[in-house]
Amino acid sequence: MLPRIAQVVVCVGLVGCGFSAKPADTTGGTVDAASPGGGSDVGSGSDAGRGSGSDAGVATKTCMQVWMDGTVQLGTPAPLTNQSNSDVIERDPWVSMDGKRLYYATDRITGPGTSDIAVATRPNTQAAFGTGAVDVNLSTGTNDESRPSLTLDEKIIVIASNRSGGGSPNGQFNILYNATGTPNMFGTPDMNHMSTVDQTQVDHFDPFLSPDGLRLYFAPVIAGQRIYLASRGQLNDDFSGAAAVPIINGANGSHDADPALSADEKIILFTSDRGGNNDLYFATRPDKAQQFSSPKPVPGVNGTSLDGDPFLSFDGCTLYFASNRLTGNLNYDLFSATVTNGVP
Repeated sequence: MLPRIAQVVVCVGLVGCGFSAKPADTTGGTVDAASPGGGSDVGSGSDAGRGSGSDAGVATKTCMQVWMDGTVQLGTPAPLTNQSNSDVIERDPWVSMDGKRLYYATDRITGPGTSDIAVATRPNTQAAFGTGAVDVNLSTGTNDESRPSLTLDEKIIVIASNRSGGGSPNGQFNILYNATGTPNMFGTPDMNHMSTVDQTQVDHFDPFLSPDGLRLYFAPVIAGQRIYLASRGQLNDDFSGAAAVPIINGANGSHDADPALSADEKIILFTSDRGGNNDLYFATRPDKAQQFSSPKPVPGVNGTSLDGDPFLSFDGCTLYFASNRLTGNLNYDLFSATVTNGVP
């Protein structure tokens, strides 16, 4: 997350980063159109536009390939039907591999200023996500919980929170962890496995787990916000060796946050204010042992609004993110945009 103007950083998925709210962007597309194989709610221009750039009008590359070669094109973003309430905040999307479960942060239940973790479901990928229900084990109702991220099997979850027992007495945000033997049956998260990641007097935001649970990307507040990576050898180990991810972070004083990676960790998306506004960027690499390329703005998504909290579907065909383009204030909504020149 990026901190709101004239206030202390609040929560991973709750507010904008250091800027006044811009005028609302009125270019939202149609809502919840179906995406072949994408497993996600998508925006207008998604299916019909897919395949542009090929001689026969049919895409010849996968969605992952067009991200990797930098030619990706995205249709007009559209708000998710039940996660675009202008009176509340909805941010930090994470969508399951089958596209049927959406985890996100919202203040819909407890009111402004207190973010909880909610889960919304749908019967199939042709339907809209339902109205999310707050996970009572992951949420306190009195403190902020945000940026849920899970392993591929949905048995391990991390969040950021300033809850008592998870954050410091001064309200510091830390990354909390919970593991369970059954998907969607989480207990109360704590600092287990995070002792060398969470540091006193430093806010830790935006956790993102690799699908196997062995690498943790996050964005602590150090000379602005930086994107860091910690790792472990096996699931029973603690995360350690946290270090800034090379190349992608901007200059000191800028904010680079909300890291989200493709399933193979070759593509990273994140939020940055390096251009003077909260926008979405991406970078690629040949494999997860290599360094990322120089970041580029995500095409077709950024505008005068505040945009952040990206998440890429597992097939690479749908980008989820949060934006204030409907409200023009700090009440973010969830959106999706579909790759138009690639196939699953």
